[in-house]
Amino acid sequence: MQEQRQTVRVDINVGVNLRINSQDTIHKALASRALNTEGIQLLLPGRIPPKERVELEIYLPNQQSPLTASGQVAWVEHLGDVYEGFWRVGVRFIELGESVRQAIEALIAEELSKLKSLPSETS
Repeated sequence: MQEQRQTVRVDINVGVNLRINSQDTIHKALASRALNTEGIQLLLPGRIPPKERVELEIYLPNQQSPLTASGQVAWVEHLGDVYEGFWRVGVRFIELGESVRQAIEALIAEELSKLKSLPSETS
């Protein structure tokens, strides 16, 4: 499979609540990773169908209030028998305000700077 992602992502666990547009229920993600300005990967305790439109509240570190975005479920993967009922879900952002984009980009830059400051193994 060819990688289609065009932006840098970080594997950081941030809080995420999401609501499927056709429902009133708010789902709390158990974990998140692969965050970038194009989307996010979530671990959910239930399945959401691909192509479903969702509204997200994203809780980034050092942000006092959640950031909001609209997205669409791009892919869904069941975690198997051991994790029955748990799903990994890729959400592609559809509507991402400029301030939200900037906050995500700042977080990515901060996380990348932490990685650059780690001592190398060859030292």
